[in-house]
Amino acid sequence: MTLHETPLQDGEAAVRLLSYYGIPKTHPYIVNFVKAMRDEEILRQEFSYIPPETLRYDNRFVGLNNGSCLMSLIYTMQSMLGYGDDEEIRHFQDIC
Repeated sequence: MTLHETPLQDGEAAVRLLSYYGIPKTHPYIVNFVKAMRDEEILRQEFSYIPPETLRYDNRFVGLNNGSCLMSLIYTMQSMLGYGDDEEIRHFQDIC
């Protein structure tokens, strides 16, 4: 079983590539990607492919203050795409 058919199906790899190429945060790819990362139902669906990931999603905020949780990765990806100054991420900036 292959989890991702291509590296770009992995969110973290896709964010790195989009960031490296300097795609503007107003581009529909970026806008929709960040919108998906902020949508509870979309995220739940993405993390429901195997049972351990469902638990990881349910506990996504546990450990945020020390940077060892799923949300720290999601907030970092949003920051890399140009959304680091948004109110939703401000608490994470304070932790960093």
